Amino acid sequence: MITGPQCRAARALVEVTRSKLALRSGIDESVIEGFERIIDEPAPDVIATLEKVLQELGAIFIEENGGGKVSAGFPPPSGSACDC
Repeated sequence: MITGPQCRAARALVEVTRSKLALRSGIDESVIEGFERIIDEPAPDVIATLEKVLQELGAIFIEENGGGKVSAGFPPPSGSACDC
């Protein structure tokens, strides 16, 4: 599950405003803001919805070293020589 700062970072990477994410996810913008700013922790199903919508918009969440840390990024361009 993603954290608030990871949500904010992923949103920046896919270039979507908080209001557009709210519209697309059906989650109130104030809930997203509180989550991103680490003011409030929404219910797990709300976080899962945000993660799913961000993935639909192009964000990829990668588990690092099996430790449960998640980072946001983009896939390598198709045909690239990246051996990631």
